[in-house]
Amino acid sequence: MFPPVFPWLVIWVFIQNLSHSFSQEQDADNRIKEQLGRLEVLAQSSATGELKREVLATVVKLGEIVEQRRKTQHARVEALGTQVRILGSELETARKDAQGCERCDLFKSATQTVFGEGPANARIMFVGEQPGDLEDREGQPFVGPAGRLLRQALTRASIRVEQVYLTNAVKHFKWKPRGKRRIHEAFPSDFIENMDDHGMFIRFKNGSTFQIIGSDRYDATVGSSIAGVTYSEYALSNPSAWAYHRPMLAENNGWACFISTPRGRNHAKTMYDYALQAPGWFAERLTVNDTDALTPEQQRETLAEMQALYGVEHGQAMYKQEYECDWASALLGSFYALEMQAVREEGRILPCEPIEGVPVNLAWDLGVSDDTSIWWWQAQPSGQLLILDHYAASGVGLEHYCDVIQQREQERGWIHGSDYVPHDAKVKEWGTGRTRVETMSGLGLKPILVPLASIDDGINAVRRSLPLCVFHPRTEDGGISALEQYRREWDDEKKCFKPSAVHDWTSHPSDAFRYLALSFRPAPRREIKVPAPQGWIIPPPRDDYGRRGGIRL
Repeated sequence: MFPPVFPWLVIWVFIQNLSHSFSQEQDADNRIKEQLGRLEVLAQSSATGELKREVLATVVKLGEIVEQRRKTQHARVEALGTQVRILGSELETARKDAQGCERCDLFKSATQTVFGEGPANARIMFVGEQPGDLEDREGQPFVGPAGRLLRQALTRASIRVEQVYLTNAVKHFKWKPRGKRRIHEAFPSDFIENMDDHGMFIRFKNGSTFQIIGSDRYDATVGSSIAGVTYSEYALSNPSAWAYHRPMLAENNGWACFISTPRGRNHAKTMYDYALQAPGWFAERLTVNDTDALTPEQQRETLAEMQALYGVEHGQAMYKQEYECDWASALLGSFYALEMQAVREEGRILPCEPIEGVPVNLAWDLGVSDDTSIWWWQAQPSGQLLILDHYAASGVGLEHYCDVIQQREQERGWIHGSDYVPHDAKVKEWGTGRTRVETMSGLGLKPILVPLASIDDGINAVRRSLPLCVFHPRTEDGGISALEQYRREWDDEKKCFKPSAVHDWTSHPSDAFRYLALSFRPAPRREIKVPAPQGWIIPPPRDDYGRRGGIRL
C-alpha cells in the first residue's frame, strides 16, 4: 500500500507533465492519454474510499479537458489550413502585382523585383530594409553578405532556413549611380559565366576575365596572363604598378590605357610627355573647352563655387587642375607642394653621384603587413643633400631588403653607412622575442634610432630639408611622386582639411623621408619660455621649521 499523500503527488506530477504537454506539437494528445491511464491504475491500487473517488473524479475531469482541447486543436488546424490557403493565394497575388509595380521611382534603377520567399505558414519572418546589389541581380532576398550571416545564425540556433519567410520592406534595390554602370551591367549577361562580387571579378564564357583592383594591390595579378590594363586616375596610383605590369603586357602583346586628372608634375606627367613623342603611343589632353562639357557660364559658376569653398588661391588652382588639365597646379592639401614645386622648377632632379669613399646612409620606414620604404642619401660638406635612390616592397622579410641593399651597393660602388630606423624598432616582436634593431644588426646592418619627435616636427624638418635636396631621376617613380602626393585628408562634412594625412601608398615613402630629415637635421625642440615675473614678489610665510612655503590656517 502507498501512503495517502502519494495520489496527490502523482496528480501534481501529472499536471506538470500535462502543462508541458500542452506546449508540444502534434504528439501531445497521445502522451497525455498515456499519462491519464497510468494515473488511473495508480489510483485503483493505492487509494480507498473517499480518496479513491476524488482521484477518479479528477481523472475524469482531466480527460474531459483533454478531449475538449483535442476538438479545439482540430478546429484550429482546420481554420489555420483555410488561412494558409487564403494567405498563400494572397501572397501569390501580391507577388504578381509587385513584379510590374511602378507606383514609386524605386523600380527605375532596379534590375528586378525582389519579393520574398518561404512557406506561407512560417512561424518566423525576417523583414529586411531593402534588397542589396546581389539580391537585385538574382531576384532572391538575403543572398548577399548579410544574408549569409543570417543563415549562419539560423544554423547555430537550429532553425532551418526553409521554415522561415524572408522578405524586405522595400521590394526594389535603391542605389545612386556612380559612373554610368555597375560592374555586372558593363557586359551582356549572356556573356558572363560567373562572377565574384566582392572581388569585383567576372569570368566570361569564352574563358576571358575582367577584374577591378586598386593600384596598391597590383601584386594581386601574380600569375595572370594580362592582355590589357586600364589605369583610372593614374596620377594618384602607385607608379610601381606599371613597372610590374609592363613585362606581362609585353609578353602577351597587350595594351595599356592611362586615364587621369593632373596632380602636379608627377609620374603621370612623365608618362604623358613620353607618350607624346614615343612611337606606338597615343596621348591627348582634353580641357573643358575642348569637350564642351560646360558652357562658359557654367564654368564661371563652378570657379566661383570652388573659390568660395577652398579660398581664392586654392579654388583657382583646383579649377585649373580639374577642368583645364593644368600640370603646374599643386595638389590640393599636399604637405610639400611648394617645396616639391621648387625642386622641379630649379632643376634639382638630375643625375648625381655620392662622394667616393664616403658612406651612403639609409632611412627606413619599417612595415610588417604594410610596405617598407628605404631612401639612400648622402650629406655633402656644402650642406647639400643628395637623394640617390628609393626602394619599397611589402610582404617580405628583412633578408630581402638586405639582398637589395647589397646588390645596389655592389653595382654602384657605394659604401654602406648607417641605417636610420624609427623609434619603435626597439620594441620586441612577439614571434622572435627580439627587437628589429637586434635583427638588423644580426644581418650586418647598422641601425640607429631616429631622434624621437612628433609628426608635425618631422614634417617641419622635411620642409626645411627639401630646399637642400638634389634628387636622382631614378627616385622619380615611387619616391618623388609620393612626396608630391602626400596630402591631408579632406573632411567633407566640415569642409576643411583634417590634420591627419591620407593613408595610401604615399604614406610609407613619406614617413621614411621624414626619418631621413630628422636624421640629417634633427627637428628643433619647441621650448616654452616662462615669462619673467614683473613687479613686487611677496614670499610665502615661513613654516614651523623656519622654511619658506608653509602656510598656517
